[in-house]
Amino acid sequence: MLTTEIPKPWLKYKDPAHRWAKWLFWAGWLAGIAITAGLCVEAYMSIPRLENLCMVMEDDFSGSTISDYFWNHDITLDGGINGKFQWSTASTNNSFITDSTLYLVPTLTADHLGADAIINGATVNLTADGTCSSKNVSHCAVQSNSTLGTVINPVQGVTLQSKFSIRYGKVEVVARLPTGDWIWPAIRLMPVNDTYGAWPKSGEIDIINARGNRPGYGELGSDFMQSAVHWGPHLLFDSYFRTWGIRRDKVNGYASGFRKYALEWNDKYLMTYIDNKVQTALTVKFDQSFWDRGKYPTFYTDEGGNIAKLENPWFNSVNKAAPFDQPFYLELSLGVGGTSTYFPDNLGNKPWQDSSPLAASDFWTAKDRWLPTWPTDPKVRGMAIKSVKMYKTC
Repeated sequence: MLTTEIPKPWLKYKDPAHRWAKWLFWAGWLAGIAITAGLCVEAYMSIPRLENLCMVMEDDFSGSTISDYFWNHDITLDGGINGKFQWSTASTNNSFITDSTLYLVPTLTADHLGADAIINGATVNLTADGTCSSKNVSHCAVQSNSTLGTVINPVQGVTLQSKFSIRYGKVEVVARLPTGDWIWPAIRLMPVNDTYGAWPKSGEIDIINARGNRPGYGELGSDFMQSAVHWGPHLLFDSYFRTWGIRRDKVNGYASGFRKYALEWNDKYLMTYIDNKVQTALTVKFDQSFWDRGKYPTFYTDEGGNIAKLENPWFNSVNKAAPFDQPFYLELSLGVGGTSTYFPDNLGNKPWQDSSPLAASDFWTAKDRWLPTWPTDPKVRGMAIKSVKMYKTC
């Protein structure tokens, strides 16, 4: 209804505060962009990276059989340091190549020897037939006895060891993990020589340890993987708990498709990751000696109940990377069960106790509980590997 022009003094006399507010906004916006860019560059530059890598070994499994040029089979009955229940074999039932893919598969020993032989009256002696790869006779023979509760290793698995080794470099393994309760796939590096003494003094690098149990198995199923390095001055002081990490794939898990499991390693750091460094599982910087990192006591009680002094096995080393400053070879392993607490007692309907002398027997007796979880297709039940690449720094 107004017929005259309405005065708008703010258009004629602009408030200086508005002008300063606009400039402050744009200045803050530009500063934020600059700071963000700087943080991104700093983060990128802080990522450890290797330079000048040379190929040492590459196997794409394009042949019809496992290459004797690249691989050895470890053939033993002892189950290794983890007390696994498998008989590690070179059988084509447990390791074979199909369609340019290596399969490592668990099978039942009963399919080979018969069910009765597992429980009583049978002997397996790998030394006698000349196939055992261990120099320790106790690792090469076993006898079943129902009175004592000892059984022939109830399952057969496989451990492949590379004939090539690296001291610093990179490893890439493209693999799909297995499915089935108590199946234990692993990709690790082991020392060529026990330079600093028996395990764990000379170290172990686990690129991946996993489990075939379904995702509902606590936080330990097939949707989890674990990466760690093992080290310590004595068997009682494995200090991996100070240098380990996990990654979880909540959507697909690690048994649904092929992933790249990788290690980078030099005299400054060690890193493992899945597919790319965004999915890093473990980073260990060699910025202090492992003796200092371990915070060990001066004395300990040994297996015989005696007080003993704990010695530093790496005191002669000239760098802080020891024991991870020596050549390591690659190991691809498919095992089952074990008594090392990797499968915790009283979790997931576990049918044995780690401390029991009858652990393997209890596991076998409960086969009707775990065997139905193993896929009948060996390619699904096993770990499938598309390629292996090893590089050294040069």
